[in-house]
Amino acid sequence: MSGQSSQADGMLSRYVLKVVQTITSRSPIWLTEQVSIRCLVNDSFKTMSCSYFFAGFAAVESYFYALFSLGGLLSPANFPMATERDLRKITPKSTKDKYVQCCNGEAITANLARLLSDTQYDEWSRVRNTLAHRSAPGRFVYTGGSNGNTAQWTIGVDIDTNTTQIRRKWLLQTLHSLMVDTKAFVDKRVV
Repeated sequence: MSGQSSQADGMLSRYVLKVVQTITSRSPIWLTEQVSIRCLVNDSFKTMSCSYFFAGFAAVESYFYALFSLGGLLSPANFPMATERDLRKITPKSTKDKYVQCCNGEAITANLARLLSDTQYDEWSRVRNTLAHRSAPGRFVYTGGSNGNTAQWTIGVDIDTNTTQIRRKWLLQTLHSLMVDTKAFVDKRVV
């Protein structure tokens, strides 16, 4: 019987990891399509920036949701998902708080706490929320002096060839580290 139980646990472990990978990989795709329509204006930079910041931030938030779901599989009482109200209460912060309560000392828990205090995460959140709930931020365009030929959003983000490149690097590193820690957590807790 324990051989069957161990085999089932291994299948669950692989299934949960696959769900997390699927959610993470698909969120930017479907969100980009919806967001591009919502942000479509004559200004092509705004369209690109809306799609980019919405999709990138959605990938991180979707991962938190997937981790909450994983917690719900392992400990339904500590990660409630039974009602619509429960589901609306799932946020990155609530996910981190639940992992601190139930899984303190795990690498994934430390990673979640570190991520939520990361200035890059704060910037993604601020830019995404500005684009979603307010409008395109104003821009400063410099044509001379020490800032010659540069541009910056009024929310403090430089607009240049690195606008998306450095953020993409952070996003990939963040999601990769979350996936590595999630796999280790699942292997330890489920298998």
